[in-house]
Amino acid sequence: MDVITMSWLSIPSILAADSDGLISNSQMAILAFVIGATVLVMISTRRRIRDSQNTPRAYAREHLTRIKEERAVMGDVESVMLQLEQLAREMTGKIDTRFAKLEKSIRDADARIAELQRLIRAADGNAGVDLIVDDSGPSLEPTSEVGDRYGSIRQLHAAGLSPVQIAEQTGQATGEVELILALHRDGVTQQ
Repeated sequence: MDVITMSWLSIPSILAADSDGLISNSQMAILAFVIGATVLVMISTRRRIRDSQNTPRAYAREHLTRIKEERAVMGDVESVMLQLEQLAREMTGKIDTRFAKLEKSIRDADARIAELQRLIRAADGNAGVDLIVDDSGPSLEPTSEVGDRYGSIRQLHAAGLSPVQIAEQTGQATGEVELILALHRDGVTQQ
């Protein structure tokens, strides 16, 4: 038997003893303690049962908690979206600025090329490289001396040598060899 049943069964015997006037203060204290403990156990048991059941209040509380969490997440997502939009605007502005600077640099370079062509023609010193600018962009037309140098670089590259090895054999800078090979690949130079 559990404590509650035993305490309820002992109450009549205690009360019967009281009719004889034999209940002392200590027995009354024990009786009060047993009754109080029983009431507390019953209350806690009832609360556990009530909390374990799916009551409308519990459901409403859980639902409200979920809604608050969802709102908090939505607020965070909106904040991140605003930050992303601001970052995108800043990046677009920077790209536009750099693009405008690049276009200006290209126009300046075209103007300098045209000026160089004019000066070369004016000096009538067509030795070396004559730069020709048309709608497709600048191109290099090598003279016989320059063509031979480019031809040897292309031949060494076709033989399977690396730009570093070609630079060592021709006595030119590695970057210059790489540039010549890149221009040749892109079809800018001609033989």
